[in-house]
Amino acid sequence: MLHISDTHLGSSRPFTRLGLLERERDYYDVFDEAVDIAIGERVEAVIHSGDLFDDPRPPPRPYIYAARSLRKLAEHGVKFIAVAGQHDQPKRRGVSPLSVLSEMGLIYSFGEAPGDVRSGLVKLRSCDLGVTGIPYFDKPQAGSVVGAIKPPDSLKKVLVAHALIQELGLSNYSVSISQLPVESYDYVALGDYHLFYRYEKSSIPAVYPGSTEALDVREYRDERYVVLVDLSKEAAVFQKIKLERVRKFIEVNVSGYSELLVELSKLSKVSFPKKPALYINLTRDLDSSELSRVRSEVRKLIERGAILSCNIIPRERELTEVREEHREVGFSLNRIVEEFFKNPRVIQLVQSLLNSSREGDVETIVNLLTQDRALLSELEKLVKAK
Repeated sequence: MLHISDTHLGSSRPFTRLGLLERERDYYDVFDEAVDIAIGERVEAVIHSGDLFDDPRPPPRPYIYAARSLRKLAEHGVKFIAVAGQHDQPKRRGVSPLSVLSEMGLIYSFGEAPGDVRSGLVKLRSCDLGVTGIPYFDKPQAGSVVGAIKPPDSLKKVLVAHALIQELGLSNYSVSISQLPVESYDYVALGDYHLFYRYEKSSIPAVYPGSTEALDVREYRDERYVVLVDLSKEAAVFQKIKLERVRKFIEVNVSGYSELLVELSKLSKVSFPKKPALYINLTRDLDSSELSRVRSEVRKLIERGAILSCNIIPRERELTEVREEHREVGFSLNRIVEEFFKNPRVIQLVQSLLNSSREGDVETIVNLLTQDRALLSELEKLVKAK
C-alpha cells in the first residue's frame, strides 16, 4: 500500500492573498504524482491519513481534480482509504467532503468527525485489510477516542490517525502514542505533521509521511515524501519515496542590492521544472532607496516569469511579499494598506482580514489578537488616531 497525507487540495498556500491558480495547481500536480506512484508500484490500496482537502467546503475545482485522480486509481483496482483531518471537518452542521466522495464510490471513509472512530475491513486482492480510522480530535477528547478503538478481526491491520502525538515535542499535541494500541496493528499511518517522521521506539512502524507540498515557510527546506508499505511479510517494511513535482522555494541571504545581483546570477544558471518561489533574507537594515531597488529587481523577475513570487524578509524577520500589482483595478489595495498603517505586523493582519474568505483564517486572526496584547494595543491606538 501507499501512505500519503495532508494533500490540502484546493490550497494556494502560502500565497492565499495572491490567490494564485498556478500555486493551487501545485497541490493537484503532486497529488497526481502520488497516484502515479501508487499505480506504478502496483499497490492494492492508498491510505490517506487526513486533510485531503484544504477546506471542509471545497469549491468545484478541488472536487473535480480529486474525483479525476481517484477514478484513475479505481480503474487500476486501487482502493483509496481515508480519515478526516481538521480541514476535512465542517465547522458547523454540514457534510464532510469525504462523505461526498464516499457516496460517489471513490473512497472508503473511516471517520469524518471528532470522536467518529471506525473499524472495518476493506477487501483487497491479497487479503481483507483491517482498518481503524481516527479522524482529527482535540486533546480533551483523547480518553474517549482511545476507548473507542477496537482492532478489527483480520490478518493484517492498519491504524490510521490524523493526530499530533506528544512524542513530536509540540505543545498542541492530541495524544501520546503510548495511549494508542500500536502493537495490535501492523502499521500506524499518521497525519497532521507536515514533515516526515518515524517514531523509533516501537517495533511497529508509526509514520508521518508529511504533507505533499510545503504550506508555510517553516516547511520549505525539507523534501516531500510518500511512504510505500509492504505488509506481505510478518513485519511491515516501509520506504520513503521522494516527490519530484513539488515547487522549489529558494532562500538567499543578502546584505544589499549588489549582493542580491550576485545571488540572482547564480540562480539564473540553475534550471527548475517550475518557477521557484524566492525568499530573500536581509542580513542588515537597508535604507528606503536600496530597498526600493531590491524590490524593483525582483518585480522584474516576476514579470519575466523567472520566479513565481518573492518575499523579502528584513533583519527583524517581518515578512514583506513582493508581487505584481492588480492590473484589473489599476491600483494596489495592499500598497494603500502599507502606506496607511506603517506598522508591518498590523499591515500583515489587515491584509489577511481584507483578503480572507476562509472561516478558519478569521478564527486564527481573532485568536492572535486575544493572545497578543501588544498587537491589540497597536490596533487600538490606530483606531483612536484615525
